[in-house]
Amino acid sequence: MGKRTFYQRDTEYIDQSTGEVMEVTTYKEGYIPVKSTEHFIMTFIDFLTPWYNLKPETAKLVLM
Repeated sequence: MGKRTFYQRDTEYIDQSTGEVMEVTTYKEGYIPVKSTEHFIMTFIDFLTPWYNLKPETAKLVLM
């Protein structure tokens, strides 16, 4: 897998009549780039199979 990348964005809501900051909302986003769709699917399957006690062949059929 690739390097994890995270972003943070703050949004301020300002009262138009007084100029006072009423609320600040923070959004945090992150992603992990993968090489290809197939690589993503295989990684996804590798993480899910232990949770559901699936054999890799069964997991591929179910998740595909």
